[in-house]
This record gives sequence, structure tokens and C-alpha cells, in this order.
Amino acid sequence: MEVWYLRAWGTFHVITGIIFSIIFILGAVVIKDYSFLAYLFLSGGLIFIGFQRLTKPYIIVFNRHIEVRGLFGEIAKKYEWEDKKELSIKSGRIYLGSKKMQFNKWFTNQHQYEKLLRYCSNTASTADELQD
Repeated sequence: MEVWYLRAWGTFHVITGIIFSIIFILGAVVIKDYSFLAYLFLSGGLIFIGFQRLTKPYIIVFNRHIEVRGLFGEIAKKYEWEDKKELSIKSGRIYLGSKKMQFNKWFTNQHQYEKLLRYCSNTASTADELQD
């Protein structure tokens, strides 16, 4: 099962990066100080992060572990368990044993996050397999 970023976050980063790129390019041309073009590296970073959020899932759930992707698409955290009973839900947060899993609920697609909560609380329905 995959839980993707909320598309608005990725889109926000891409659009913000493009806007800043345009501002830096226009500023360099108008002022004729081309050192401002060095700032394109920063706006390119925003575009890259947004692209990563639009093309890679935030959380990937396997039978015995969960992987959480980082800012640049790499695996930032990995949570493993032997028995699914080790997972618990408290106030909409997922715990492995007594430790809270480190990811942001508000970054995620809410329908997919709710499906993840049902999976972790052992209340997943067969209809979940039919949904994205």
C-alpha cells in the first residue's frame, strides 16, 4: 500500500520554484548583475522537491515494515515489526510498540492515510483493495 503526498504540497513547491526562477532571471537581466543567477540553484531545489512529492509516495507499507520517504525521495525512516499486533493507533497517530512513527499526517492524501489507519488497526475492509 502506498500513501502519497497531498498533491497541493508538490504543486505548491513547483509553482513557487518557477515563480522565484522567473524573478531571479528578470532581476539579473534588469539590474545587469548576473550574480543573481546563482539563486536559481535554490529555486531549482524547490522545483526538484515538488517534483519528488508529485512522483514518489510518502509512505510505503509492506507486510512487515513501513518506509517513510525523505525530502529528496530517499528512505528516511524504516519501521519493522514481527507481529502486526505491535501496531496501535492513538489520536490518529500510528505507534509501533510505544514509539510514535515519525511522519506528518497533514502531508498525506487523507483518504490513503485513513486506509493506512484501518490497516494498522486491523479494521481494513475488502473494499480497501478496490480503492486507490
